[in-house]
Amino acid sequence: MRIVHRLGDLLLDRVLIGVPASAGCPTETYTDWDCYYGRMRKRTCTVMGNCTTSCGSWTQTPLAC
Repeated sequence: MRIVHRLGDLLLDRVLIGVPASAGCPTETYTDWDCYYGRMRKRTCTVMGNCTTSCGSWTQTPLAC
């Protein structure tokens, strides 16, 4: 029985090489708002699965702040 258990462990080690152990982050997109010289500006940001955030460039809006 020990041999079967050991073989199973070895097979799992082969299959799981390079698989990260972290849970990661859910992918989500949101709009970031900012007040800049009396006018609101916005940009779209995305949280990636590896927990990093990527944002586009700021866009001016006609809204005052």
